[in-house]
Amino acid sequence: MSAIKIGEILRVMVCGDQGVGKHTLMIDFADKSLFEANYKLTAGADFHIKTIDIQTSEGIKRYKLQLCNVAEKESFSQIRSIWHRRALGELLIFDSTNNESFEHLPNWIEEIRTTTKKEIPILLIGINVI
Repeated sequence: MSAIKIGEILRVMVCGDQGVGKHTLMIDFADKSLFEANYKLTAGADFHIKTIDIQTSEGIKRYKLQLCNVAEKESFSQIRSIWHRRALGELLIFDSTNNESFEHLPNWIEEIRTTTKKEIPILLIGINVI
């Protein structure tokens, strides 16, 4: 059997209001051993990379999946715009116990759609933040 070569990087942006569980979701996906009980809010940008295998018609292909979360503050909107444009997809996170985070989803979708200038998949994820 030949070795599987690592292909391109698949960039996915993780968005949503502050405190909805974005960082925890990213840590859980990338490395379950990194649980942080006293996590501080993202001050700038947060990246996690995980190598994944995808079955294709040509066999198994290995990719690096890069998850990116850029702080929600308005001062980071230009940086978020750059990452939205680079993303192949978006994970839009809200706290299912916080109506305000749900009500802000149209604003996040508008930001994504206006900055990407292309149709990319957006996956909506509700998390019970305790």
